[in-house]
Amino acid sequence: MGFEEFTEVGRGNEPRISLRKNGQLGFNRGALSKYGLARFARVILFYDKDERRVGVRLTNEIKSNTLKLHVKEFDAYVPAKSFMDFYEIRPEKTTSYKPVWSVEDDMLIIALK
Repeated sequence: MGFEEFTEVGRGNEPRISLRKNGQLGFNRGALSKYGLARFARVILFYDKDERRVGVRLTNEIKSNTLKLHVKEFDAYVPAKSFMDFYEIRPEKTTSYKPVWSVEDDMLIIALK
């Protein structure tokens, strides 16, 4: 087998979801790729107050509680200010979390603890 040129310089490939101070949920390139976010147009957000966990269910269904998933070339984001305000999630700075896929809940979960 021959050499393969490495072209992903400066690009994080580990899936991460960030809570941004401006009220957005951000998905990095690794999350975009691993979870196939480009196949989805919307998300439904969930919150577990006891465990301080955020759940993100990917969907294409348009309902009153779904939020538009904005997919770009190397990342994606969801405007989630109303969600963060409602649950008083107020990051002082953009904070990145490693998501876990929950087969049982059919969603990505990030622990804020």
